[in-house]
Amino acid sequence: MSAWFHGNGPATWCTGFNGNAGVRWITYLQDGGELVFPGDFGVADTNWQPITNSFADGKDAFAEKWFTVGGGTTTWSMDELSLLLGGCDGGKSLTEIIKGAGYTGIMVDYEYETGLTSQQLVAFIQDFDTSMKLSFTVMGTGGGSTATATLNAALADATIMDRWEWVIPQLYDQYACLYAPQYMTVAKGLFANVAPQKVLIGIPQGVDPTSCCSDFADDHGGYVEWLYRPVPAV
Repeated sequence: MSAWFHGNGPATWCTGFNGNAGVRWITYLQDGGELVFPGDFGVADTNWQPITNSFADGKDAFAEKWFTVGGGTTTWSMDELSLLLGGCDGGKSLTEIIKGAGYTGIMVDYEYETGLTSQQLVAFIQDFDTSMKLSFTVMGTGGGSTATATLNAALADATIMDRWEWVIPQLYDQYACLYAPQYMTVAKGLFANVAPQKVLIGIPQGVDPTSCCSDFADDHGGYVEWLYRPVPAV
């Protein structure tokens, strides 16, 4: 699978304006936009010039093409979630627009929340466009004090088990180091009621997934090297 991340929430994508480029954010996902898969959005390391060889010759090899929404400072609310269901731009939902840009799934980066209950999240998952896949990534130890617990309470609902693909707990700190054992234990408690086969552990690059995280779980659905660290030149 491939995954693209920027940190914008739905409201920013749908109504926000990139002052540096002088364009609306949503135009990046529309016809001819720089984020139409595989994406050539420039970054600081390219001096903001477009990336012209995304995935090189491997861009057609991905069975799943995820577009991450949220993260950064995004605080999830019902208003933010609703834009994934409708009313984003031109009569379309943000999900429809992302699908039209060549992606096959939405990865909701659910780290902070306000005024949301697990029941509202269940309803959102039930209403989500089934022609697109839905997954979540979340802080392993709680995110915004409550976000991880609220999401996991929703994901534990057996009636929506077939409506979402994965949840990825981020099992590392701000220094790209795995959680200390006591924090792994906290994370284990938060994910205790989520089907283990749907949990992909999020670990830093180069960490051994077979031995790193037994304090979190002996049984899980796999792993994602979610955070890449600089590798010194030899």
